[in-house]
Amino acid sequence: MDSLNKRGSHVGVMISFSIFVIFLVSTFMMISPALEENENKNSLLNLLQQEILKNISSNMTLTLLTVEDTYSSEGKTCLNFSEGGWKSGEDAVVLNGTDTRINSTFVDSVLSVNWIEENNFLKVYSSPENFVEKNLDSTDCAVPSEGSNFYIKSIKTQEYIFESKIVQLAQEYLSSYDEMKEYFGIPSEKEFGFSFTNSQGITYIDVGNEPLGTSVYSMNAPIIYLTNQSSFASGVIKLKVW
Repeated sequence: MDSLNKRGSHVGVMISFSIFVIFLVSTFMMISPALEENENKNSLLNLLQQEILKNISSNMTLTLLTVEDTYSSEGKTCLNFSEGGWKSGEDAVVLNGTDTRINSTFVDSVLSVNWIEENNFLKVYSSPENFVEKNLDSTDCAVPSEGSNFYIKSIKTQEYIFESKIVQLAQEYLSSYDEMKEYFGIPSEKEFGFSFTNSQGITYIDVGNEPLGTSVYSMNAPIIYLTNQSSFASGVIKLKVW
């Protein structure tokens, strides 16, 4: 009798284990498509983030200048600089040592800057991207000599995210969505969109509306960007695919 009871118990354990394995396999088969879909959407979001950040970024050059304390502009209220990291066709913004913007113009590789003697340290940001202009108070400028009246301390070029390029990308999305989708490598059966929230918490760009009832995957990408006034600010790009 004891032998029969042990054999019966063993058979019961095997049956229970078999049922448990079948349950695990069935559960995996049910959730596997959802897991695969989730993985695919995450991969698409990562791809989308990479492509969008690349397309809203551009080079900007920072040139640091110092003007000799003893330099005299002989009463003229602006200075012309023809040497620096800036290039013809770019826009330029000039800040003083306290990061206050100074009125300036940039024409034919000549940078003209409003001048007072306190502004002997200048930061010149130049880029192919557009900045809001702050024109000179006078066009009768003195021309200091590099190496004696002023010195170029450093020239450094880096890639930055520009607010103007975010706006441009949103416009291209609305006018050429199919071409952008193909360029980004988004599969034909998928759709995408994005929004931009600026440093004031205002979402003034939002392109791509998913149909009601559609499963949407999204992610937030915090960014540091350059405003049209050349100041740095923090914001968020929200990406979504469906």
